[in-house]
Amino acid sequence: MAEIVRETRLTRGDRVCSQGQPTSAQLYIVADGVIQLWRAPTPNTPEILLRELTAGDSLGNTGLIADSVWEYTAVASQG
Repeated sequence: MAEIVRETRLTRGDRVCSQGQPTSAQLYIVADGVIQLWRAPTPNTPEILLRELTAGDSLGNTGLIADSVWEYTAVASQG
């Protein structure tokens, strides 16, 4: 397993993915800290905080099985 796992340390404000960009076959698992998922603003709505991911949560599951685009922007809020 260690051959396919890569640890990445993020600092506050680091972007994991951007809404509308293509996904990749990567699964991200939060080991520590908080990742915020944001939906970009539209002409009629402000930017929306969808969820906060904490230790044990993951993102990128859909990108493992199908080509898609990110439905949100994920940003480290605590590292």
